[in-house]
Amino acid sequence: MTFHRSRPHIPLRRRVNRAWLTGYSGRFVAGLLWLLTGCLGTLSASANPVAWDTTAGGWKSRQSAHFQIFYRPPLAAMAQRSLALAEQAHQRLLPFFSDARGQVRLPPERTRMVLVDEFDLSNGWATPFPFAQIRLYASPPQDVNGLDSMDDWLHGLILHEYVHILHSEMASGSAAGLRRLFGRTPLLPLLVPLSSFPHALSPPLLLEGLAVYLETDQQHGYGRLQSNYYRMQMRTEVASGELMSLSEAVTPGRSWPANRAYLYGGYFIDFLVRRYGEDSVRRYLQYYSNEVLLYFTQQGTARQVFGHSFESLWQAFLADLRQQFAGSGTTSETSAEVQVWQQQLPRMPRLAAAQQQLYTLADSRHERQSIQHWPQPQHPQQPPQRLVHSNRVTDLDVSAGGVLLTSRTLTYASGRVWNDLFIWQPQRGWQALTRQQRFRKARWLSNTQILASRSLAGISELWLLTLDDQQQLQQSQRLWRGTAGQVVADFDVWQQQLVASIKQPGQGWNLYHSRINATAALRWQPLTNSRAYEQGPRFSADGRLLFSADYHGRFNIYRLDPAAWLQPSEQPQLEQLTHSDSGAFTPLSVGQQLFYSRYRHDGFELVSQPLTAGYVQLSRDSLSGRYDYPLQPQQPAEVSAEQDYTVINPAFYRSLQPHSWTPYYLQDGEQRRLGLASAGTDALGRQRWSLLLNHDSRQQQFNGQFLWQYDNRWSLGFSRDHTTLGNWLRRDDSWLLQRDWLLPQWQDQLSLHSGLSYEHQRLLATELSRDESLVGAALRFNNQQFFIDVAGVGWGSDADLVFETNDVLASDYSGDVWQGRWRHHFDLPGRSSLSYSLALGKAGPQAQAFVLGGEQGEQQRLFGRNEYRLRGYDQGVQSGHFIHQQTLQLGFPLARIERNWGLNPLGLGDISGRLFIDSGRAWFRRQQRDQLTGIGVEVRSDIILGYRLLAPLTLGLAKGLNPANGEQRQFYLRFGLLL
Repeated sequence: MTFHRSRPHIPLRRRVNRAWLTGYSGRFVAGLLWLLTGCLGTLSASANPVAWDTTAGGWKSRQSAHFQIFYRPPLAAMAQRSLALAEQAHQRLLPFFSDARGQVRLPPERTRMVLVDEFDLSNGWATPFPFAQIRLYASPPQDVNGLDSMDDWLHGLILHEYVHILHSEMASGSAAGLRRLFGRTPLLPLLVPLSSFPHALSPPLLLEGLAVYLETDQQHGYGRLQSNYYRMQMRTEVASGELMSLSEAVTPGRSWPANRAYLYGGYFIDFLVRRYGEDSVRRYLQYYSNEVLLYFTQQGTARQVFGHSFESLWQAFLADLRQQFAGSGTTSETSAEVQVWQQQLPRMPRLAAAQQQLYTLADSRHERQSIQHWPQPQHPQQPPQRLVHSNRVTDLDVSAGGVLLTSRTLTYASGRVWNDLFIWQPQRGWQALTRQQRFRKARWLSNTQILASRSLAGISELWLLTLDDQQQLQQSQRLWRGTAGQVVADFDVWQQQLVASIKQPGQGWNLYHSRINATAALRWQPLTNSRAYEQGPRFSADGRLLFSADYHGRFNIYRLDPAAWLQPSEQPQLEQLTHSDSGAFTPLSVGQQLFYSRYRHDGFELVSQPLTAGYVQLSRDSLSGRYDYPLQPQQPAEVSAEQDYTVINPAFYRSLQPHSWTPYYLQDGEQRRLGLASAGTDALGRQRWSLLLNHDSRQQQFNGQFLWQYDNRWSLGFSRDHTTLGNWLRRDDSWLLQRDWLLPQWQDQLSLHSGLSYEHQRLLATELSRDESLVGAALRFNNQQFFIDVAGVGWGSDADLVFETNDVLASDYSGDVWQGRWRHHFDLPGRSSLSYSLALGKAGPQAQAFVLGGEQGEQQRLFGRNEYRLRGYDQGVQSGHFIHQQTLQLGFPLARIERNWGLNPLGLGDISGRLFIDSGRAWFRRQQRDQLTGIGVEVRSDIILGYRLLAPLTLGLAKGLNPANGEQRQFYLRFGLLL
């Protein structure tokens, strides 16, 4: 690399990627740190920190015999109940995970549970790294997806996640000895994969399958394996004739169904229990707990216990599925009156109607979401009108005046994922009604009033929102707040009447009716009292109610008259309007047409049929039934007194201390390094650190890298590395301090950042050294959207403007550096993508020069970047204090494999191609330089390692078009890790 001639020439060069993951074997180190810090993706965990504090009171903690829970004060009651539920789950699961001596291997410390109310969705995760921990989202399920089939959503969530903890902790013999030596290390980076957590790194199919099996209680009728939604999914898989092979089921993929590990895994474990007995499954788990050679010993353990390999067991499992669901995938739904409007939708379509016209939320796997208008909803061949693009809309309604009302999911810089209400009008465009009010579903009551629902601290609420003449929120009033275990899902309104699908404690989901009165609280009257799941209620124009229910094991559309069903003395009839061969949901009537969504093997589809008399008339008495689940827990757990959880709390340091260490050895022609790696995090995931330290016996020098992060706002990194340059030995020290997300704006798409980077380079045994210190600020805008079937970014822009100066801290350079970049991704039809990027930079005469050339560059850095790629030319083909670089790139799919090599830890996902044109120029003042252009092609294969780690392998060919400037033909192979 060439330096400006005003500087003395010494054999020092600027390093590529100067942050803490740099230098020799940088990609290996990045992957190793990723494994050690618990971001492995094990058990579907995403070890992200809790959201920033926005309320007074800080964090609190309590503990029971086997658990410690952390929570904010508004969740105190739920936290105490969570401890009781966790202790009950512990007692329930102990017999299953006990060995032949009746012993269970438990985490060495209490399992840490963190209860958060930061997401408007029902979920959670668990991981054993770096300690046993569970994250619980304090939000009940509100949509049909299988999670609704629990006796109590919180009980089911804790039970499922604690299965993962006990399953992952299983270790005996060699595995237990390895764990005593190295601690809680996920994987030893040797030539063969060794681990003291054999089950934690087994296929997600087995992990999630066991949890789904153990969460299910057939006797009392809860859990996903007894839900009609899961039976519908598997019935449809069988009827399609395209059941997944084992190599497909163990591979994470983009194809349908998205929950393959849960669906196929749960039914597979259930098959093994029915065929060989639960004791055999337990014996397999115990035998495999002694294995330290991962992946390759699973087959031998299966043969030892079941007498067959997993491939043979899988074939028997598929045959059992075909027999179990034989003939159940075809019914009389062959009527020509059923018309298909849209197909292969990634989720149930959201529908709305006004003035006999249909509005739909168009979700696609490969293009931007939009809201469509069907002015003639009698003819599916008539293409719809796209009204407006939308983003992450989850609920839709339209007023009589044609004003669209939506609920959108917004991801905030703080880490929260909350919903808010927006309206759209042709004259005014999008307009936000609420901010961080978390309304997930809403219906127009009139042109100026809205009824909206939300969940706070796990408790459902209904609010009446009043708008002024300018469609601005004028007044909000809470009409109803439920109690613990009482959950409101879908609802609809008609002439001051409200019908909602509600789950009562100890019961299933039923329809309830109430009159809306702004001066009085809602008073619910039950419309139904059955063991079915009644959901998606929508009023038709005549005041009758449409809804979906699984009365006979399949979800179909039904109709009733609320006025008749509210009279206990009458015997009203229920009309079944559809006879679906899979499942029918989200009904809506437009004129004399019935629209609904239907489940299919490749996704949902929007269909319609005439709204005529029903197939079957059912009486209320024939549907009556109750669950009367045992209320959980029966006995409250003994818990400690509430304590503050701060940095001075001993529990904080117990979490933050290292729980493992990993040795590693690296050698090449110039270096022989022996080192260790370790990492730690506090219970909330807010404070995280990683350390690598090694000694080079050839250079007789120590090298190391350290990274500390606080939330997603602060990061501090240090790196020391030594490199041999002929007869010289160069030392590189790098520091980077960065503060992100200062004053985020525009729904946190615009953000301010600050950074300080320092680099010291020195030739040992000489006086030659060089220092660079940069202090800067950056303004960044990012509204990118990602689509399931598009490799990389699907649409949107990422732009930044960065200012840095050498004049604040001591530096061998001086002056300011300005640079900016903009990249936009265009939404092309199908799965193809087109992007254009532009970068410009200007540095002072005494500042570090920009460098152009090569196939890498520093595009991912925000601060301290000065290397820009130009494929088809050597790195450093041009340098200067001014730079201009641009790229036009077309991406396109080549193949979708999504198969694993049996149970071996190697799979292949998507294969895609890219055509690109790079162009750029770097120059000094008063200097003329040619504009250089390179063209090329890349083929990217998504390699899947260990069933879950995505490692893109890119093969590229680039050619420069300017022979006088060192033009060449470049072949390159790039291998990375997606964290």
